[in-house]
Amino acid sequence: MTSSNSQKTLNPEQNPLFLSARNYRIFLILLFCAILGYLGLTFWIGWEEMRQAIIKIDVSGLLIALSLTLLSLSIRFARWQWYLYILNIHVHWFSSLRIYIGGLALTATPGKAGELIRSIFLKRYHVNYTKSFAIFFSDRFTDLVAVLLLAAIGIWANEAARPVAIFLVIAVITVLFMIRYPQIYTRFTEVLAPLLPGQKLAELLCRSANIIDHCRELFQWPVFLGCITLSALAWTLEAVNLFMIVILLGAEIGFATILFIYAFSKLVGAISMIPGGLGSTEATLIALLIINNVDETTAISCAIFLRLTTFWFVCSLGALAMPRR
Repeated sequence: MTSSNSQKTLNPEQNPLFLSARNYRIFLILLFCAILGYLGLTFWIGWEEMRQAIIKIDVSGLLIALSLTLLSLSIRFARWQWYLYILNIHVHWFSSLRIYIGGLALTATPGKAGELIRSIFLKRYHVNYTKSFAIFFSDRFTDLVAVLLLAAIGIWANEAARPVAIFLVIAVITVLFMIRYPQIYTRFTEVLAPLLPGQKLAELLCRSANIIDHCRELFQWPVFLGCITLSALAWTLEAVNLFMIVILLGAEIGFATILFIYAFSKLVGAISMIPGGLGSTEATLIALLIINNVDETTAISCAIFLRLTTFWFVCSLGALAMPRR
């Protein structure tokens, strides 16, 4: 029901979204670093080898790759809309689309924390930060669980990856336990807050209890399992993208292995806390492909093409969704 301003549907023209010059500079700096890195990799394998890889992929391969990314993005947007519905947040669908896609411009931040810019945009629709932070947290958490599920197919077959898997699973179980029993987390914050240096840290910790409380609403089992399913489907489509690239470049590798390679690379990129996983994700992709008998030239070509048609394509869409003043 829409009985207050916080539940009022607004038109996109009433609240235009803008990306600040500072954020554009951050995006361009990261893009410049990526270009330098990809040029360095191209120089390493040789210009002719890269040209041959581009010819093999062709325009049709490029269009399929971008289409898979757009489909993946559409599924993630559906999850976003579901979260808004659960929290009784009513925003015009076009504004909601711009807010969601616009936030992707700052995906190239540690832990994708830059996507919290959506909270600022939602504030213009009288949505308090506690609710929007809960959506961000739930979004990231369901992504983590989904990627873990995809990685589980091959993660135990790679002994070196087991400590990372164990750490992440424990973290997931701990956070889920606190969400299901928020009174425990509230008590934890009450005990810890006085021990923290600085009033702001203590206030932030206490506010996190409110975020956890909103997350509990988003983590009701039907919603939680449904959103994990959407996340798994979205990221599987990007793994299909990698699988297609590998096939087009003439390598032979099973899809189950590709799922593990893709998912584990995303995990490493996230854990590294490097903006956008820049470098760490590519290095992991290349290393795992080579370990699975893909030659170095093909592995590097796969990593570059995948990142251009997924991560950087999505970041570019986000930048376009938020015009400057």
